[in-house]
Amino acid sequence: MYILKWLQKCFNNFLIWCRENSVSVRWLIAATSFIFIFILLSSPFIVQRIKIDNLKVGEICQEDIISSKFITHTFEDGNTVILKKGQVIIRKGEEITADKLKKIEVFYSSEQGFVLSALFGMGLMSIAFLLMIVFYLYVYKRTIFNNNKLLFLISLIIIVTLGVSRLISSLGAISNFLIPVAFASITLAILVDSSTSFIITVILSVMAGIVCKFDMNVTFVMLSGGLVGIYGATKVKRRIDLTKVGLYVGGMNFLVITAVGLVGRLSFNRIIIEGLWGAGNGLIFSVSLVMGTLLYFESMFGITTNFKLMELSDLNLDLLKNLFLKASGTYQHSLLVSELAEKAAEEVGANSLLTKVGGYYHDIGKMENPTYFIENQMPGVNTHNGINPEISNSILNAHIKDGVEIAKRYHLPPEVIDIIEQHHGTSSKMYFMSKENSQEFRYPGPKPQTKEAALVMLADSVEAATRASSNKNFQAMEKKVKTIINNYLTDLQLEECPLTLRDLTKIGNSFIKVLSGIYHFRIEYPENNINHNQKNTE
Repeated sequence: MYILKWLQKCFNNFLIWCRENSVSVRWLIAATSFIFIFILLSSPFIVQRIKIDNLKVGEICQEDIISSKFITHTFEDGNTVILKKGQVIIRKGEEITADKLKKIEVFYSSEQGFVLSALFGMGLMSIAFLLMIVFYLYVYKRTIFNNNKLLFLISLIIIVTLGVSRLISSLGAISNFLIPVAFASITLAILVDSSTSFIITVILSVMAGIVCKFDMNVTFVMLSGGLVGIYGATKVKRRIDLTKVGLYVGGMNFLVITAVGLVGRLSFNRIIIEGLWGAGNGLIFSVSLVMGTLLYFESMFGITTNFKLMELSDLNLDLLKNLFLKASGTYQHSLLVSELAEKAAEEVGANSLLTKVGGYYHDIGKMENPTYFIENQMPGVNTHNGINPEISNSILNAHIKDGVEIAKRYHLPPEVIDIIEQHHGTSSKMYFMSKENSQEFRYPGPKPQTKEAALVMLADSVEAATRASSNKNFQAMEKKVKTIINNYLTDLQLEECPLTLRDLTKIGNSFIKVLSGIYHFRIEYPENNINHNQKNTE
């Protein structure tokens, strides 16, 4: 435990240094990635040359050996060996016979200078792969490109996956179809995003094929399984559901391996065996790697996944239970805000799960002084009466600071803490406003920086205003919602978040729809019917 804490501390210090030297860190990440990719891609060709000199008749071949060109060689005894381009000289796992050993020697005797040319070629290929990733991130994912933490994570996953690929390809007893490209695909889809994961999956699949001596069957299988893994990862909301993703990946691997086996005219037994390796890759190996490393990646890199948000949405958590016990009115208010904000988030393409969780926790700071907030007060009792407005103002401001402190104490994600801090922006406290102090009594801010924070801010005001209103018919609610949104817009509270005017229209319509469901009209029963029913029940 002490070692883990020490490693976590060292890693945190490293991240601080990274933030202070962002450009240098990017170059360091790129250089380190190039070195590892180059070594891992070129090592099969160097090791292969060393192994060839020690091959003997009767041994089991540890890798596929395929002729890369047309070769004709005549021995001193008059025997001629002819090798065609693409001809399989020997398969991994086959016994080396005298005839096959001769063909192997002929092939490699014609490959003088191959190692140097292979090293140079792999160097160029490594640069090309890195440039493709950098170009994509710089052009299409600038936020990721500027985030050294995510760049380091992507680099680490690529190197680890490629390293495991090299290890598996060097072991003759294990099929190359066990290479866990799907592990990288699923992990990146969860921790970064699906489109970045797609690009990395394509590049890793090609790399895996190169590591396996340019075996395009491996590339095809890895790419198919990885793409299915990305799709599955975007649909799951609980960690246990990752087993379903493994089932999809395993099924796709088995299907594609069967297809390439039939095209390659492999024996039925060979197809089944290789297919089972591929299925095991998805069902067991890749998913186990994901589940075993995901929590560490989340913790080390401070990434908030949907799994973490789903866990935080459990109303039985201690923090939400405390909110219910200490400030039941705020608790009920938070549930309604969460519902309003979540539905609106779905309409404008925001993270609906993050918005929902942000709605649950946005007012947890009110637990410190619950009776100073109207939703927790008894009818006709206002704790602020008789108190200096300056003091009331500071108490109301404090619920944001207290909320941030409580959130940090309970280790809530940074994204949720941001919502707590920004959900009032720098808006005015209308109930304290006067000509003398209209600028004084404002919340400390900052203004909402994300769609999710802005949605919680709008939903917070709409819910509070609607609940306080005595007129809850459709027209009145519609007018109130539009007025609140317009007030925030003209007060420039939304100027730092990416919401558009079209988004605001969608948000208003969503709020009205949800509020209509909550405060729907009921049929007023005639009094004589009620009395008649009561008599019948007696």
